[in-house]
Amino acid sequence: MKIIKNIKDKFYQKIIKIIIVFYGVFILISFIKEVSSFKLGLLSEYDVNPLHNFELFIIDWFVVVSIFILITLSIKREKFGKIFKLKKILLFHIPLIVVFNFCVVGSLFIYLTIIGRTSTFSNTLNEIILNTLLSSDVNTLLYMSMICFIYIYFYFNAYKEKENREAYINSQLIKAKHNVLKSKLEPHFIFNTLNNISSLMNFDIELAQKSISNLGVLLRGIISKSEKEWVTLQEEIDFLEKYLELIRIRFLEDIIINKEIDNNAKYVLVPNFIIQPIIENSIKHGFSKEILKIEIRLDVFVEKNYLNILIKNNGCYLASSFEDILALERGVSNTNERLKIIYGTDFKFEVNNLKDAQGVVSRIIIPISN
Repeated sequence: MKIIKNIKDKFYQKIIKIIIVFYGVFILISFIKEVSSFKLGLLSEYDVNPLHNFELFIIDWFVVVSIFILITLSIKREKFGKIFKLKKILLFHIPLIVVFNFCVVGSLFIYLTIIGRTSTFSNTLNEIILNTLLSSDVNTLLYMSMICFIYIYFYFNAYKEKENREAYINSQLIKAKHNVLKSKLEPHFIFNTLNNISSLMNFDIELAQKSISNLGVLLRGIISKSEKEWVTLQEEIDFLEKYLELIRIRFLEDIIINKEIDNNAKYVLVPNFIIQPIIENSIKHGFSKEILKIEIRLDVFVEKNYLNILIKNNGCYLASSFEDILALERGVSNTNERLKIIYGTDFKFEVNNLKDAQGVVSRIIIPISN
């Protein structure tokens, strides 16, 4: 039943085809060698012209291929993910080697008996035993070679399946982790915006209502984008603009935001929600008792097949290192983790004080994705 089931498996069908072709080529080469030797007079005068014994080569091919197909179909693929003990393998195949030798030689002599080329059955049996012993070295080598090939094929397939399975599991884990980080970004932004609206309710109801309406539009955009892993930079900028409308309502003239976007960068694919947390962080930490107005500049351009995103502000200097910021600021930390998951080590993300002016610069450099 298991053998019949395995016949329908494409994996087994492939190796069966390889066995048929491989041994077919082997038999063809043997036949050509025998014919050439006969023509050149290298064989004994008692040897029969191989052209008259062509059917024996066909029978040999059929018997050997049939045996190895049966052995192949009886093998369980799942066992090749485990370690076999050499002792067990030898105990299993030594009896099969004996059976294989008798089957190959016996099938040929039984055929010769049927067509009357040998005298009696007792003589045939004696000849089978004798010729089995005489050809045991060649047949045993043939058997071991074919079994080694089959085992290597099964082991290679098991190794490949294991690699594919591990790669699939890793990709699912990465995707799950990415989704978790992205889901943290969305509520983080929403709660901050709701807090802003809540503070507006105390002194400007009309402005608060307008903010709620704008937030509704923004949330619909978040929902429609949340299923996407990638968006064009233009889509990301459009989303950012809606967010900034809410920010401007709260800060009025206390915040100025300028953008310069390279036209070559507008349709480059970027990870979803990648810029907004950095803008939010610039606003959050830019204001102080001394700095009551913030100017934020967003520059995006393509350079050497990498997308450069620079976010500068004229706010407070950083008192902490970038490593400390990653430990303290969830928005920045989540962005850094997402970039690691997506790009591995092929990206740059840093937050530093400006050297030639008051303020801070955040820099994201990522490879351009198709």
